[in-house]
Amino acid sequence: MQKDVQEIRNRLLAVYHVLREGDQEKAAAKVKELAEKLVKKEFGIAFCGHFSAGKSRMINALLGEDLLPSSPIPTSANLVRVQRGEEYAKVRFFKGRARKYLAPYDYDKIKAYCQDGDRIAAIELSRESIGLPEHVVLMDTPGIDSADDAHRLATESAIHLADLIFYVMDYNHVQSELNFQFTRELTEAGKEVWLVINQIDKHEEAELSFADFRQDIERAFASWGVKPAGIFYTSLREAAHAENEFGRLREFLQQRLRERDGLLLQSLQSSLQGILQGVLQAQKNEHKEPLAGAEEVLSELSAAERESLQREYQEIRAELAALQAENPQEAFRTGIQKILDNAYLMPYETRVLAECYLASCAADFKQGWLFSARKTAAERKRRLQAFHAAVLEKTQAQLTWHLRTFLLDFLQQQRIEDEGLQQEIQAFDVQPAEELLMTAVREGARLTQDGEYVIKYTENVAEAVKNLARQALLDIFRRLQPLCRKRLQQRDEALQQRLAAMGKYVQALSVVTELQQQEEMQRAVFRDLLQGESAGQPDPFALFSFQAEEVELIPGGSNLAAAGECVLERTVQEELPESGAEKTASSSTQVPQKQLLRWADRLQHSADIFHGLPGFEQLASELSAKARRLRRRRFVVTLFGAFSAGKSSFANALLGEKLLPVSPNPTTAAINKILPVDAEHPHGTVLVQLKQPDMLLADVNRALSVYGLAAADLPEACVLAEKGIASGTEHGLQQAFLRAFCAGYAACSKRLGRQLHTDLTEFARYAAQEEHSCFVESIELYYDCEFTRKGIILVDTPGADSVNARHTQTSFSFIRNSDVILFVTYYNHAFSHADREFLVQLGRVKDAFSLDKMFFVVNAIDLAENLQEQQSVVRYVGQQLQRYGVQKPQLYALSSQELLRQKEQGKINGSDFEEAFYHFVLEELAGLAAEAAKHDLERAMDMLQELAVQSRTAAAERQQQQQKLQAQQIKAARILQQQGLSELEKRLEQETQELLYYMKQRVFLRFAEFYRESFNPALLRNGQGRMRGLLRQALQELLQAIGFDFAQEMRAATMRLEKFLRKELDNSRNILEKELREINPRLSFLDWEAVVDLQQDFQPAFQALPEKKTADILSGFHSPKAFFEQGGSRRMEEQLQILLQAEAEPYLSQEAERILQKEREAAKELYAAMVKRLSEQIQEFYTAWQKVLQGGVSAQQLEEALRELQR
Repeated sequence: MQKDVQEIRNRLLAVYHVLREGDQEKAAAKVKELAEKLVKKEFGIAFCGHFSAGKSRMINALLGEDLLPSSPIPTSANLVRVQRGEEYAKVRFFKGRARKYLAPYDYDKIKAYCQDGDRIAAIELSRESIGLPEHVVLMDTPGIDSADDAHRLATESAIHLADLIFYVMDYNHVQSELNFQFTRELTEAGKEVWLVINQIDKHEEAELSFADFRQDIERAFASWGVKPAGIFYTSLREAAHAENEFGRLREFLQQRLRERDGLLLQSLQSSLQGILQGVLQAQKNEHKEPLAGAEEVLSELSAAERESLQREYQEIRAELAALQAENPQEAFRTGIQKILDNAYLMPYETRVLAECYLASCAADFKQGWLFSARKTAAERKRRLQAFHAAVLEKTQAQLTWHLRTFLLDFLQQQRIEDEGLQQEIQAFDVQPAEELLMTAVREGARLTQDGEYVIKYTENVAEAVKNLARQALLDIFRRLQPLCRKRLQQRDEALQQRLAAMGKYVQALSVVTELQQQEEMQRAVFRDLLQGESAGQPDPFALFSFQAEEVELIPGGSNLAAAGECVLERTVQEELPESGAEKTASSSTQVPQKQLLRWADRLQHSADIFHGLPGFEQLASELSAKARRLRRRRFVVTLFGAFSAGKSSFANALLGEKLLPVSPNPTTAAINKILPVDAEHPHGTVLVQLKQPDMLLADVNRALSVYGLAAADLPEACVLAEKGIASGTEHGLQQAFLRAFCAGYAACSKRLGRQLHTDLTEFARYAAQEEHSCFVESIELYYDCEFTRKGIILVDTPGADSVNARHTQTSFSFIRNSDVILFVTYYNHAFSHADREFLVQLGRVKDAFSLDKMFFVVNAIDLAENLQEQQSVVRYVGQQLQRYGVQKPQLYALSSQELLRQKEQGKINGSDFEEAFYHFVLEELAGLAAEAAKHDLERAMDMLQELAVQSRTAAAERQQQQQKLQAQQIKAARILQQQGLSELEKRLEQETQELLYYMKQRVFLRFAEFYRESFNPALLRNGQGRMRGLLRQALQELLQAIGFDFAQEMRAATMRLEKFLRKELDNSRNILEKELREINPRLSFLDWEAVVDLQQDFQPAFQALPEKKTADILSGFHSPKAFFEQGGSRRMEEQLQILLQAEAEPYLSQEAERILQKEREAAKELYAAMVKRLSEQIQEFYTAWQKVLQGGVSAQQLEEALRELQR
């Protein structure tokens, strides 16, 4: 109960603030009255109705005392409140202070005051003897049918304070319009209203049976939409009347009084709703006149024209503004200059070649003794050519590619279609000649010790190359400029013409839209106040602080007439009890899975409707397919993190129970999926996918490789595994895996590759017992709990520090396809090397995400010694995340074990992390899906509405419209037929080349890091006897690390290219749709997102590198001292880097061709699908229109379908 009281208190406070800030003082005053009512716990019972219905007499009968005046003439001209308590009568005047008459006072005089509606606003009577519980107030209101509006207003203003209303009517005046209207307003306001038909002793059975009378009454009120809680038929004159229900009314009232605490809170909510409805109605009344004028202007338009008017107007205005602000010349100049400024043409390696060339240009430069002139010239020529080749390479990478891309983008942005110009741009190239390098040499200049001349020379060469590019670009822009100007002028003229035609209609629609938006915004605010989460908030307006009412105290026995002249000079403060209720925190609203199902049902319902309409088959199929996808919508949440970071325990904390076992040996870890149950997979279903034989053999050979062993098949693997185990315990992880393999091979070998159906009792065996888990690829567990009921699939992946190619390929797949990524790092080794490597992976692909779907968790925070230590670790992790490109990480610190323990004990329901996580999944992601469904439905309804309007136009107009549509359809088909892939393929190829170029640079930027980790003193510490083997092991680790990094880069590149292809397809589609809508603005298209999948397996580089290519390099190792202290390591690093850079080229070329081939296939397929989809939608659009205009679909069919859609 206390919680409910706090909730209504919060709502009153929120509403009061909104009303005060909106200058709604009268409505705010009513809320203030409700707040006082809540504090006093005052339960109000109102008797209202028309005059002379017997309200006052009925109250007297219920109280058992002749307290209120009763008469056939109006006796309650003001509000009279009756309650139990100390004896007094309080009179409130319209003007002046209230008076409180202490007992004994003149009851007859007070009754006379009750009839004085001119001076007296309300009277409060308190009696100790009346039969009312404490805090209950009976209210006798003036008749609503009084000729004095003040009486009706007094009644209406008191209604919101009533928790139970008896509407009393005289037998002869039941079916009056005023009764119907007033009672309907009361019931619509949510009040508990009981009708009382009084004075039934007037009924004549001979004229009409009482049963028929009852039936007529109920039917009459129902016809007016009045839904009372019930009806009492009473007679105070003939208590023994056969149909008299006064006794039942008395018993009912006593029952309600016993239940009053709960009823009070419900009534306060209803009263609050009634107050806000009054504010909305007042706003609506203010808007009536301006709305009527605007609607008169808009009546000249059809419904379809009106629907599209505002959208078209805003689009035109926005496009005009963009055209006026557009400056193609400046955009061209700025874009070019940015590329030129960023072009770094003379890196260190190129400057070294320039220095060599300049040295050869010196007068004293000479080569050899015999034939020195010819040798000198040849050497100078060779150095010039080397320098020239380097300049050409840098010019291509730093200028040509970027400038060509910019020019193509510029053409697309300016919507210039000139095939000759496009071909010229595709062939654009900057090729500085050798003469440019030669002429830049200053005659007689000599190299200086500080290298100043070399720097000046290379700067001059770089600037000369850029000038060469500028000149070539200037020629292109001279051709572009008139095309841009013409395009801007033509578009501006067309838009201005369309804008002028819309004038007065737009203004009228703006008035209507603005007023309607005001009303809708107000409704939304009020709806949220009444139905949203209620939370405690500050009370700057002191809603629950009440000023004591100043009253003029009249002692008992005083002369009432003399009292009118203020017999006392002091005032009495009537104190109110203070409310000490605590504020409650708001909780986030979650979008349940059921909302997506409701949208799926609506889409399917719409599809069913369109299936029955000729010409709408394609639209029906699209909506039906989207409905199916929405029903199957699941949110994939994937856990990443290093082994032993606590991923499984964190998963258990999310699930609220200990379900996942602690992961076994990292090498044996499988992928565990926790899925929602479905019809085919009840709670507890476990599907265990065992590894394929070749997959298992690869895992075993990976463990055997540390011993220099490799097996051809699994039986041989068992023998070699025993041999490896017997060799010692130096490689603990690999030995643990091999032992598990040997222990379980006999039992599992015959079931490899199969999917096992089992249950929870077997789950732990396959997930945790190593002799079984090492044979498992993945486990799917269908589990019914609060987490999965939200439609969430939880995936627990192998550790992020796995170098297993299969694991990393799987990780990339989950990174790509997950809706949410949860990365867990452990407190005691926060942001480990494995964490950094995973962040490198994320850094490669994070730009491909459309949303920030990454959450980072520092687990086991309870291990911190103190708060300062805890904060320092979290701050460190945050800084590291920012260093690796996560600028605003969603970072949380928690203890999964403590969180799970508190959940199991019922102490908490969740954590700050879970609140943010569920908000993202259940509001942002689910909201996007729901919004897309809503957009599709709106598009379908808009189209149907336009067709319904057109179906009722005149025959001649329809004939003319048909001809126009036929011409449009031909033009639209021609546009689609003209589309080609050549431009897209060229852009894809250029993007791929650029990605691969920079890929190689990125990998070799990390070469020194990889080399130091492989060739380190800790490894090369033994004598010459084992040194050769250790060197080969170090080299193998280096090749493995760099080769793996290349494979990772390839995987990341495909994700970037997927995003690039999606973007290019979206751009092409948007341009096409815009061009098609210029033919017919009514054309609309269902949302379509290209599903691009370029993923494929990538093997690490250098797997087949012949040993002889590295033998000479490794032979340079003589001793650890010479290697680490005398420069041997640095020389080997340089030699290996040069070798591997050359060896990387064939790998890159081969993989690039594979990627390009898949890109071309995907682009061709997706582009064709896009054009086909557009073509089908256009065909259906015009088919539907033609059928409507030809009478093939009747207006009645369309309107009925529209009504069905709007339900």
